[in-house]
Amino acid sequence: MAEQGANALVVIGVLSGLLFLVYGPWQWVCTDWARQIAFEKRDQLFDMARAGELNFKSREYRAIRASLESSIRFAHDLSWPLLLSYLVARRRMVGEKSDLLDAVNRISDPDTRRKVSKAVNDAQRALLVMVIAKSPLAVLALPLVVLILAAVFFIDRCRRHAVAWANFFANVIQVEAEGLPQLQPQKSRSFWQLQ
Repeated sequence: MAEQGANALVVIGVLSGLLFLVYGPWQWVCTDWARQIAFEKRDQLFDMARAGELNFKSREYRAIRASLESSIRFAHDLSWPLLLSYLVARRRMVGEKSDLLDAVNRISDPDTRRKVSKAVNDAQRALLVMVIAKSPLAVLALPLVVLILAAVFFIDRCRRHAVAWANFFANVIQVEAEGLPQLQPQKSRSFWQLQ
């Protein structure tokens, strides 16, 4: 009986430690990582402007920089439940574009637009990864979701390959059937004599 009580205390201690770790330092590490990526992308934008690819005083540069800075500040508050509540609250405005995307699309030089778009996408992706990594349920569900998506992709790909192979073999059979007169059914002489 005492052994069971000791085991229960150990389990409670381990679970408490894990909860503290997941909802304490791990949250901070995830947030700091995403913010660092966003800072690096903001610095990359600054370097592009310093190199003359963007104008410091342009509306696009100021809008993109301000949007990245707001993402950096927002990273502290962003969580999975908050993201889901935003999705529900804004479900009618899903197609609405942010000022950030509009500013990127207004950049006239295609190479600069591509570089800025990649930097912005990297920063946004880091925030999304942070949201998933900060949620224990999302971390546990992610492998299942990935496996389901992989299975769907694999099954669809296998189906397409099976159809392609079936079509290939059907075509081979048809070509052979049409091209080999000696294998085509021959009518007997008696059949011709009856007509």
